[in-house]
Amino acid sequence: MISDKSIEVFVLAGGKSSRMGEEKGLMLLHNKPMIQYVLEQLSILKLPVQIIANADDYTKFGYDTLKDIIAEKGPMGGLLTAFHYAKSDCVLLISCDMPFITSEIVSKLIFEVKDDEITAAYVQNEPNPLFAVYKKSLKNEVEKRIAAGNLQMKHLIKSFRHKRVEMDVYVNRNPNLFINLNSQQDVNNITDVWN
Repeated sequence: MISDKSIEVFVLAGGKSSRMGEEKGLMLLHNKPMIQYVLEQLSILKLPVQIIANADDYTKFGYDTLKDIIAEKGPMGGLLTAFHYAKSDCVLLISCDMPFITSEIVSKLIFEVKDDEITAAYVQNEPNPLFAVYKKSLKNEVEKRIAAGNLQMKHLIKSFRHKRVEMDVYVNRNPNLFINLNSQQDVNNITDVWN
C-alpha cells in the first residue's frame, strides 16, 4: 500500500446533469444533497478532498471547488483537471452520484494501490472508472485521448496495467453500494425503498 499522503481525492460533480434537470450532486436525497453523503464518508478518512464542478453552488460544502480546465469532456476531462491540480502522485476519482459508498470501501481501494498505473474497483467483472485511483504519470496519455476525442474511461483502464479490486462481496452485502442516481426517477425510486 502506498501512503495515504500520496493520494488526493477529487469528487466529480461537473457533469451537465441533463437527465436530472439540475445539478445532480445537489439533488436532495432524504433532505440532504447527494454529494454530501460522499463527502461525509471521505471526511471519516481525513483525506485531502477537492470537488470538480462548473457550478459555484458546491463551494458551500467547504472544499476547494475547481472548474474543468477543458470543458465538456466528461469524466476524462475531470481526470485531467484532477491531474492538473493534484500535488500528490495519485488521484482518487469518485462520482458525486454514488451516495451509498462507504469509508470502508474507500479504504479497501486505497489499501490495494501499489505500483500499477490504475487501481480500479471491479463489480461483476467490469471496472468502475469513477471509483478508481489513477497515477499522475498518466496525464500525457489523458491529454492525448482528449485531443483525439477518445473519452471512454473503461478503455483507458483496460489499456494500461491496472490492479483489479474485486468489490462483489461488498455489493452482495449492500446492492446499492455503487449505484449511480442519474435521474429524478432514480432518486424517487431509492427514496421509496428507504420509506
